[in-house]
Amino acid sequence: ENCIEYVVLYYAIPHAGRILVPLNHRLHPEEWRATLERSSTTVLCGERALLDRCNTPVDHVIAFDQAPPSPALVTARTPGVLEVTNGADTGEVAWLIGTSGTTGTPKLAMLTHANLLAAVDATLSARPVGDDDVLLTPFPLCHVAGYNVFVSHHRARPIVLQRSFDPVGPARLVRDHRVTMLSLAPTMITMLLDHPDVRDEDLATVRALGYGASPIPAPTL
Repeated sequence: ENCIEYVVLYYAIPHAGRILVPLNHRLHPEEWRATLERSSTTVLCGERALLDRCNTPVDHVIAFDQAPPSPALVTARTPGVLEVTNGADTGEVAWLIGTSGTTGTPKLAMLTHANLLAAVDATLSARPVGDDDVLLTPFPLCHVAGYNVFVSHHRARPIVLQRSFDPVGPARLVRDHRVTMLSLAPTMITMLLDHPDVRDEDLATVRALGYGASPIPAPTL
């Protein structure tokens, strides 16, 4: 699930000249096996409890203990930190990310370094990140929405990670970290707005809200 180690791997794996294949922690171990075999994965990194359920042979396993349930605040030191390193060409694949599998077996979509950098540039053009912005994203980092990490870090601004979504958590994190930007799915927005323990003043610092993953009902919007 979401943790600081995951963000470190976002940078470390491409820096090492490797390809990142994010695994959805909610899937069945047999689905993990299919993805690992299809992608010819050789190194598997993850939380020990999840790795214990994964019986797919790989060359190397890097395990770390489950992160504490508290949220993680992850920042970058200087603007413009995103660059292709280790001699890689921008046209080389950076991520192999699973599709939703709604029409059959999930496929692995190839995202190049150029794809990810272009997504960052496009997002910053449409939704600029200011010098005082703080982004909260409860989306799992195995989802393509995780590229928002790069969006904030390219402007040297912090992100607040929620380990897994619950409707009260975002309101508390917004208040505690003075979050200015939220990235949520429409169902998350509905749960947040409808929860009796979420007050308007909890969200007072929010200036921008990005939503995706499904259409949004007009009343919710």
